[in-house]
Amino acid sequence: MRRVVFEVLELGGAPLEADDREALLALVDARVRAAVKEFENVRAAERAHAQADLEKAKASLEQTVQERTSELMQTELRFRNLVEGVKDYAIFTVDPSGVITSWNPGAERMKGHTAQEAIGAHFSMLYPEEGRRRDEPMAHLRAAKIEGRFRGEGMREDGGPADRAVAP
Repeated sequence: MRRVVFEVLELGGAPLEADDREALLALVDARVRAAVKEFENVRAAERAHAQADLEKAKASLEQTVQERTSELMQTELRFRNLVEGVKDYAIFTVDPSGVITSWNPGAERMKGHTAQEAIGAHFSMLYPEEGRRRDEPMAHLRAAKIEGRFRGEGMREDGGPADRAVAP
């Protein structure tokens, strides 16, 4: 930048004297430092403003997450109370690999297994030996994954008829 200033000044006339040249260099240096300082101040203010905006957005997001989490917990509690109140139907859930993850009192009454016995066990325990040999539990689980659900009929372990519904 210095070179350009001097070239422009010297194009119009005689070369600058050494003292004038030094004074001009000092002035250019001072102005460049002032411009850099001003730029740094502007950038610092922009960063502070952006940081404040980010903190506000973070606080808002955290509040929204807390509210939604609370709503979800309330909904889950209502659903759990509803399912646990059902005594005439066996309602249970399985994870994608077929492990039983929940077991309501109706399932306990109708299937003859306590929640402690059932939860953590593979749902194939609900099929008769012949069905397990034919790999029906896994076939039904695969069908549920593809279709979104599976509903079929079979025999209970005690020999009575049983509806089967499996959802992923």
